[in-house]
Amino acid sequence: MVQRGALWKLDCDVLVVGAGGAAGRAALAASDAGCRVAVVTKRRAGKAGATAVGGRITAVGAFNCARPERGDHPDLYYQDMAAAAAGTCSPPLARIIADEAPAAFDRLRAMGVPFVTEGDGLLQVTGCFSTRPRSYLIPGHGLPIVTAQTEELRRRGVPLLDDCSLVELLVDSERVIGAVVWHPERGFGVARCGAVILGTGGAGNVFPLTFSPPDVTGDGYGAALRAGAVLANMEFVQFGYSLLHPAKNEFESWVWALQPRVLNGEGREFLPARIGGLPVADVFAERSTHYPFSASRPGSRMLDVLIQREISRGSPTPHGGVWLDFSAVGALPDGLSRLWRITADWFQSRGVDLEHQPIEVGLVAHAFNGGLAIDENAESSVGGLFAAGECATGPHGADRLGGNMLLASQVFGERAGRYAAGARDVASWPRVEDGAEAHLGRLLAGRAATDQRRLRRQLQLRMAAAGALGREREGMSEALTWVREAQEVMSGLRWEDRTGPLLLDMRNLLLSAESLLMAALLREESRGSHFRTDLPDRDDRRWAKPVFSRLAGGTVQPLSATWPAVRSR
Repeated sequence: MVQRGALWKLDCDVLVVGAGGAAGRAALAASDAGCRVAVVTKRRAGKAGATAVGGRITAVGAFNCARPERGDHPDLYYQDMAAAAAGTCSPPLARIIADEAPAAFDRLRAMGVPFVTEGDGLLQVTGCFSTRPRSYLIPGHGLPIVTAQTEELRRRGVPLLDDCSLVELLVDSERVIGAVVWHPERGFGVARCGAVILGTGGAGNVFPLTFSPPDVTGDGYGAALRAGAVLANMEFVQFGYSLLHPAKNEFESWVWALQPRVLNGEGREFLPARIGGLPVADVFAERSTHYPFSASRPGSRMLDVLIQREISRGSPTPHGGVWLDFSAVGALPDGLSRLWRITADWFQSRGVDLEHQPIEVGLVAHAFNGGLAIDENAESSVGGLFAAGECATGPHGADRLGGNMLLASQVFGERAGRYAAGARDVASWPRVEDGAEAHLGRLLAGRAATDQRRLRRQLQLRMAAAGALGREREGMSEALTWVREAQEVMSGLRWEDRTGPLLLDMRNLLLSAESLLMAALLREESRGSHFRTDLPDRDDRRWAKPVFSRLAGGTVQPLSATWPAVRSR
């Protein structure tokens, strides 16, 4: 039992968990509103999380903004989002994204975030699933955003607690009153606050190949479920091509337009002349319009399936992918030539000669489109619990427009901070400490933990086989049974400082995997990033809607709800 005096204390109006693009924007917005803000982050602020790591895996990041003076309009932008989501997003939240993009864009420019130029202006390209060019490009993906926001938070004196993990949210009467946290030197602490904002990213590490850094383990999903929050769209996970060696780097979709040769590990071309009734050149052109896999594009869907099938048949490259050969690329139009030069130079700086040597690529987990179901204020179904970025869903669904994640992180990070600032009903310390002690009493009881690294690898291999590209009922059912049995074992393990952080990560990964598998089994069709080989067709009559879920009776269960009805209070 942890004694009350042994817990270190953190007192604030708003607690922000995470330090990526969404969390940083939320912390600044709450600070702008005059709140006492504290930020806890699992690794070092400004260096951890998917937004910052994006600068190490891709040359540029896209940030959408529809401007009428550039031949675009928020109405057209909204229509593209709704079409990509295919009935699974929250229309009011998608509308907010379209309308508030210019303000978010201008805030980044004012903070000195750089954008790629072309001639006298800024370069714009057509992002995934968009009908017109509205994606502005940021060199280094989200890293310049995170760097600028972190520097401003430090300048303001906002406390940034590095290496500090969220253990549990404290809830009383369906409202957040604080959180239990853990630091490797200070041990367990308790935070008292009026609101918590989760900016913890997704759960890419449920899969063995992912762009997510090791610290992104579904912490927000797991903590929110245990607190009683509603999740949605967890079956929709984006998978996209990545360089596999000598480093993992995002492989931009537009390069498929260059018509590369595709070879298996034996150096043999294996694609047929026609795929899904289309010439392979037309399929490549279609694949160049979107980075992540999508069941909504029949030609490119079959391209990805054929590549995965060739790999699984035992003809992969040395690192588990296929070879792409761009050596025959000739003269390009100005727009493509500029992008090709940026991309080729970026790869060259990492020891990869894209222009003269074949490269190894494969499909890896990119991002979750699902997460906490939020309202227009970025608040979840639990009072005082807010979320933004990959941790939240609502503006996205079956497919997500390229350039929308960095934007959504800014728009709903801003809203989360602004509206969380109004939740200043801070509970008494005895009430918060009672909740912390009750939780820690359970966490510190039980038997010694097993090898969490081995269990994590087992989970990843099962999810790669059953929960990634090409799902089917039998495989997902077996994986779900295994996940729930593993959770039973985990529930009897106790926290020890040496193994506790791994135990916490594993607990959150298992809940994230359970949420994904439950929703994917329930959705008996294929839609967007969710593709079932046993049910390859889209069923708009039954499934043009999101799947909501929450923790009930110890397992993740479906919830009959609509976007306005996810609030439980």
